Amino acid sequence: MKDDELGRVYSEGEIIFKEGDDGDRMYVIQAGKVGITKNAASGEVTIANLEQGEIFGEMAMFDRLPRSATATAFGEARILGIDKKKLFQSIDRDPTLVFKLIESMSRRIRRLDEEFAKLNKGKKELLKIFVDIDETCNFVLEEAKNFINADNGSIMLYDENEKRLAIKAAFGAEWKPKLE
Repeated sequence: MKDDELGRVYSEGEIIFKEGDDGDRMYVIQAGKVGITKNAASGEVTIANLEQGEIFGEMAMFDRLPRSATATAFGEARILGIDKKKLFQSIDRDPTLVFKLIESMSRRIRRLDEEFAKLNKGKKELLKIFVDIDETCNFVLEEAKNFINADNGSIMLYDENEKRLAIKAAFGAEWKPKLE
């Protein structure tokens, strides 16, 4: 289907934009629902399920960075795409649109703050679902090698179960402790 003043109709599962795409427009859900997902070490993670009247995709339009997530239609959804020129024309006609945009972004930030607070209250296991600790340690160590000239290196993390430090990533010659 083509875009018009009434938006575009997307069918079930149709991708509106993909993570990593350039973003030159934001979107308003006129009817239906949209899922926002992000790729993570543990697989695809659902960030939000949005409904009629909600906006999405505005971050890439404002910061000019690639899309940080993928947007997919749930069922049939009518979506209006708004580029910068159309946004500024709309704001010219109705300045309260800026407040609606800020309100929507503020709600999203508030939700993220609440989720972050939940994680900080001892939900480390939930974080492990989204982050592969070994992969992260290997990545950090590889990046450190670019800045520090060293023949050996390691990253150690405290193991709560074992009550000791455990090597999670290392490079260089093998170290063998002296037996006493």
